[in-house]
This record gives sequence, C-alpha cells and structure tokens, in this order.
Amino acid sequence: MVEMATGNSPWVSDEMKDFVSKCLIHDPKQRWTAEELLRHPYMVEAEETEESLVQLCSSSKQGKWVSPKSTLESCL
Repeated sequence: MVEMATGNSPWVSDEMKDFVSKCLIHDPKQRWTAEELLRHPYMVEAEETEESLVQLCSSSKQGKWVSPKSTLESCL
C-alpha cells in the first residue's frame, strides 16, 4: 500500500535494489558470481552491521551473547 501511495518501495535502499538486480540477471554469463555478490556494497554493509550487533550483545551485562528467540526480542 505504501508503494502504491508513494510510488516508492518502503524501507528498500538503492544498494539492495542493485544487489537484487545483479542476482536476477537472466543470462548466467552476465549474472554476478557468488564471490562478486559477497563483495557488493550491500553485503559489506550488512556484514559490518551484523558484527556491530554481535559485539554490542556480547558486551551486555550478562557477558555472553544469547541468540534471540524471535525477531521482536533483542539483547538490549
């Protein structure tokens, strides 16, 4: 509904759109390899974000990181 109202996809960055477009190229010779995709700026940013969250959670009061049971649960 947001996209229909605004003409823009909600919560989707240009980097993510570019990443997905590289994955969906029909011609296998033109499609990016897994190695290239892992070096894409979208994946690099996602990895850095994940590492930051793990460090933040592991330095919590408990002193150890506990995996959340749902997407709504956080370690903070």
